[in-house]
Amino acid sequence: MRDLLSEYWESENEARAYFMFHFLFEAAVTLHADLRNIWRKMPTISADGPHLLDMGLWAGWNIERLKDICRTIPVNKLSYKYPEPVMLQAERIAIWARCNNY
Repeated sequence: MRDLLSEYWESENEARAYFMFHFLFEAAVTLHADLRNIWRKMPTISADGPHLLDMGLWAGWNIERLKDICRTIPVNKLSYKYPEPVMLQAERIAIWARCNNY
């Protein structure tokens, strides 16, 4: 993966596609049997929970409902694109999650 990224950035100065890293990872997994075998052993984690959390933040759901979502998902990926009130809510949830080992 490092080699693919190094080669890409030798001739580019920006990511041309939003999913570029996904495409490069898929290429690496396709081309390298060792990596492919490791990848096949990885557990699959649904993106439904993080997407529900994202939707709830945008919709202004109450913090208890958002905490309930956090309790059910092992991974959260938030965006920097939220308006400030949403970011403040997200920060409150992140602090709560850290304090509760989520």
